[in-house]
Amino acid sequence: MSENKTESKVRKNLRLPQKAIDIIKARKESGEFVSENVFVEKAILFYDEVLKTEDGRAFLGDEIIKAMKAISQNSEGRLFSHMRSMDISLTMLTLLFAYNLADMSEAEVSELRCEAVEYVNNNRRAVPFITALRTEKEEIE
Repeated sequence: MSENKTESKVRKNLRLPQKAIDIIKARKESGEFVSENVFVEKAILFYDEVLKTEDGRAFLGDEIIKAMKAISQNSEGRLFSHMRSMDISLTMLTLLFAYNLADMSEAEVSELRCEAVEYVNNNRRAVPFITALRTEKEEIE
């Protein structure tokens, strides 16, 4: 048993601006649609769905906000965990340094500080991105 896919259709006279007529003809001539009627029908059904979606935007907006909050909370948790881990590592290094500092002279501590400042100044992570990018381009040229 075959289904009859053609629905009963009603003929309507519509007034459309010339620009709309040109669009309809262009779509039909491009081969995207079998006829101008098919294009107009699909365009109307599509636009009707758009309008229905606009009515449901209040719900959709709330859902998007909930999803974004969940994402930011998850990211915040990961960042906190990473920062805590770095804090523990830094504290361990500070304690190790403090134990060794007791055995160092004042001149050795001063020299070590100068080396640390020089390292930070030469470290690309310690400069703004644009400065590092310019420096890298200069080194390539």
